[in-house]
Amino acid sequence: MGVMAAMAIEFVSNSFGWIGDLGQSLKTSIEIAGRSRAAAELARLGYQEEAKKLMMEIKDIRKEMGIDE
Repeated sequence: MGVMAAMAIEFVSNSFGWIGDLGQSLKTSIEIAGRSRAAAELARLGYQEEAKKLMMEIKDIRKEMGIDE
């Protein structure tokens, strides 16, 4: 990414803070969905310990974001 693009993104996210918050929330939601899907697939393949570890990571991410379970 070029310097001008980075400056433009920084300006927009500072000017419209809610857009940055929305983007972060969307990123977190997509990350949780992807990790959940990966954990389900690991469990299906018999990797129970790995799936459990991944689900605990998801729990920590949700706790950090203040998402109720």
